[in-house]
Amino acid sequence: MMMNFFNVPMNVRNHCNRQIFGNNMNNPMYTEMTSTCPNPQSSFVYQPERWNSNPAVQSSNNCYNYVNDIMTNTFAQPGRANGYMSPSTTGPNLQYGSELDGMVRIEAPSNVCLPTPNGNLAALVIWPEVDYHFYRLDNDGFFSHKPGQTAARNVDNSGQMIRDPRTADRGPYTVFHCFLETNSNNVNIM
Repeated sequence: MMMNFFNVPMNVRNHCNRQIFGNNMNNPMYTEMTSTCPNPQSSFVYQPERWNSNPAVQSSNNCYNYVNDIMTNTFAQPGRANGYMSPSTTGPNLQYGSELDGMVRIEAPSNVCLPTPNGNLAALVIWPEVDYHFYRLDNDGFFSHKPGQTAARNVDNSGQMIRDPRTADRGPYTVFHCFLETNSNNVNIM
């Protein structure tokens, strides 16, 4: 007996479509699901040369600097500017540190739509017990990121532009923790 595809749970349908089409506009599920989603705006401009052209800037600023668009040359850590050091690499601990610094957690309206922040949209992901990473939405509608001391980029681990960090190839950062909003004028990092 053949199963009707539309009787399959949405998360299974999404997974199958991503395996076949990837996270791109050729995926019929992607276009079907996102056509009714609002497009969050961002004031961040993707300018990788600002972060990559000077070796001292690139090596002294990480994803947390990048997601907040603030160069401190201190390899900033969530909460450090406010006296907090995360006791372990967990989503709740890093979210707490980020919130101490002025970022605000926001919920997505669904598992396919992005939230609409008052500031700029950020995403926190976790490599369990090893590391954390942040992505930011730029004004071109794609996310970008700066992994540690490496270059800022706007592609995921498979070389694909990032529409949604929840579905991007994040490598070992297997846990999507939350979306946050950030505003460089209201965030204090170190």
